[in-house]
Amino acid sequence: MRTTRYREFESVLVQPGVRLFALESRYVFLNHWQVVGHENDIPAPGDWLSFDLLGERAVVMRGQDGAVRAFHNLCRHRGARVVDGAAGHCRGSIVCPFHGWVYNLDGSVLWSNTIQEFSSSRTGSSVFDFDGDGSAEVVYNDENTLWVFSYVGTSSAAVVWSTPNSTLTAHEYPVIADVDNDGNAEIIVGSNDFARGTGLQRGLRVYGDVADNWVPTRTIWNQHAYHITNITNAGAVPYPETPSWTNTNTYRTNLQGTGTGGALAAPDFVADAPRSVKMCAAYIDLGVWVENRGAILVGPGVSVAFYDGAPSAQNAAFATSATSRLLRPGEAEFVAVRWPSPPASPRSVHILVDDDGSGLGRGGQNECNEGTGNSVIVPGLGCP
Repeated sequence: MRTTRYREFESVLVQPGVRLFALESRYVFLNHWQVVGHENDIPAPGDWLSFDLLGERAVVMRGQDGAVRAFHNLCRHRGARVVDGAAGHCRGSIVCPFHGWVYNLDGSVLWSNTIQEFSSSRTGSSVFDFDGDGSAEVVYNDENTLWVFSYVGTSSAAVVWSTPNSTLTAHEYPVIADVDNDGNAEIIVGSNDFARGTGLQRGLRVYGDVADNWVPTRTIWNQHAYHITNITNAGAVPYPETPSWTNTNTYRTNLQGTGTGGALAAPDFVADAPRSVKMCAAYIDLGVWVENRGAILVGPGVSVAFYDGAPSAQNAAFATSATSRLLRPGEAEFVAVRWPSPPASPRSVHILVDDDGSGLGRGGQNECNEGTGNSVIVPGLGCP
């Protein structure tokens, strides 16, 4: 009896208050202006204040035009918060941390492109500034194609590059890392034919720039919700973790540069201290030290060409070779070739580093100082 009477008493006293609060919430608190802050709290474009009240989330932001606007603090895609915290600053745009949707500071969508998509569940896009121009490209794989988009100031982005790559788009998405430790970023993407019929791709693919111009980045991307501050270069999980929005202000992108070298840092090759050993008349052994005097490491495979005389379109190299190991800044490797049946008259042998041997001055590496210090001449070689 006591329990029954207590519940009845509670219902009489509390339930009217609950009903009154619901009415006040609907017709007073959520139906009238609320004070979020003073306009001086957001003096610069991109400055914002957040405001939560009775289940409603708002963000007040100053736009590029100086106007102050208020929005729902949620992404129109899946309803995730687009900003987190009480106050902050967005550099030029608002990026949803869930799937990377990007909005202008006035709340409009920055750009959009049509893709082939029906099955997406938890896939997403990645972003990375491949060419180091200060503007990141967007990498996305729909059901049929791997796309790289670049914002060009219009409502649709330019397609920088694309290639067929089939995927269910369930959880998978492209990631960017230096997978071979060669000092340049690569795109890693999975492909599958789940419930898609036959004749489609399956496997793991890695794409890099054929001109070797993509900037360096880290060798790690450790999880689906990757952000730079959640893992160290050595693979350790930091605790406590530095919030990414207070450090790099990025999400699902990798570091521009390696952390020790800037995004536009590059190797720089020098040909030094050539050596020759004559075993006349059978052959002459030739070699040169290839040194990396640049700011970042370079992977194996730097080509070295040996010419009988000055290189030209009519005078290709008589021998080529390449470095066999990774060269960090300040490291060098001796690269040698054998010149069989050399001419009898003395010749000047031109040795060029980062040269494909065609005589046209083509190389495969992007250097700090192209063509400076890359060559050396060894005179008087021959077997009379």
